[in-house]
Amino acid sequence: MSFTDTLLHWHRTTDRQLPWKDTLDPYKIWLSEIILQQTRVEQGTPYYLKFIEVYPTIHDLANAPLDDVMSHWAGLGYYSRARNMHKAAKHVTNELDGNFPDTHQDILSLSGVGPYTAAAIASFAYELPHPVVDGNVIRFISRYLGLSLRKNDPTLAREIRSFLTPIIEDTIPSVFNQALMDFGALYCKPKKPDCELCLFKNQCKAFMERRVEEIPLPKKKLKRRNRYFHYLHLEINNEILITQRKEKDIWQDLHEPPMIETMQDQELIKQQIIAYLDIESNDLELNAMIDRRKQILSHQDIYASFYKVMINKKEIITLKNRWKWVKKEELQNIGKPRIVDLYFKDNSITLFS
Repeated sequence: MSFTDTLLHWHRTTDRQLPWKDTLDPYKIWLSEIILQQTRVEQGTPYYLKFIEVYPTIHDLANAPLDDVMSHWAGLGYYSRARNMHKAAKHVTNELDGNFPDTHQDILSLSGVGPYTAAAIASFAYELPHPVVDGNVIRFISRYLGLSLRKNDPTLAREIRSFLTPIIEDTIPSVFNQALMDFGALYCKPKKPDCELCLFKNQCKAFMERRVEEIPLPKKKLKRRNRYFHYLHLEINNEILITQRKEKDIWQDLHEPPMIETMQDQELIKQQIIAYLDIESNDLELNAMIDRRKQILSHQDIYASFYKVMINKKEIITLKNRWKWVKKEELQNIGKPRIVDLYFKDNSITLFS
């Protein structure tokens, strides 16, 4: 039995039921693919269902304020995906009269869409013969072909596409691509796959050469760094001072309390906070650090300290660029870094209606 016949026969007996698999709506397929970038299916599915509920069409997403979109994305990470998704929705709505692109090249031109995502949308929405090459497929096919290359080496993706492209042309592309991804996710697992029971063991070079655990080679590790954020929690008359991150850094466009970043892991002293807020010493009362949290990102660890700063009236605070006072009950409607959101919730700051 050929590779294709074996794969499709397996797929017919084990097809995974996922909420976006029963639609041909390119908007919903695109939305699911953006959410699942760098995200496990189990984590991404509730977000997909929420976005479909809140933004049932691409017009709804395009017309929504970015702050609202970021709020619904909060906790999913890699926030540039949400910004690019919103930008692409505006482009489709305003420049393409709401018509989602229907060619691989045009889909690829959308903000935030790379080769894998474009191939997925093209095949699942339009049955165009473009193979998907996601992490599951890379692992499965690199083992099958015995390719000893790093996961993030562009050569590996090219080798896999060159193997799959002529094969997919003789299939129903959406079915073939889904079978590839499902087999990688459910069977050809990263660790301890059931190779003895695998349908491809007599063709898999990695299995025959006893190199399954070695292939594909791991990505080169990025050098990690620690960052120390000190958040100033100023609250008066049911309002909290926040600012919006704009720099090209983590959490761009999300909201957080005013923050001082230090090079070393050291607690702030009162004079540092006075200088940062540009107020007089007798204008504030500083509690000691009241909370400390850690968030692990892909290449950096964030150590966040929270300080309660008491002031007599908010007028003593000069509102710097992007600073604003927000009513506590409005906090739930704006996007925040997860570490900040958890601080507010755990300290009963957000008032839910």
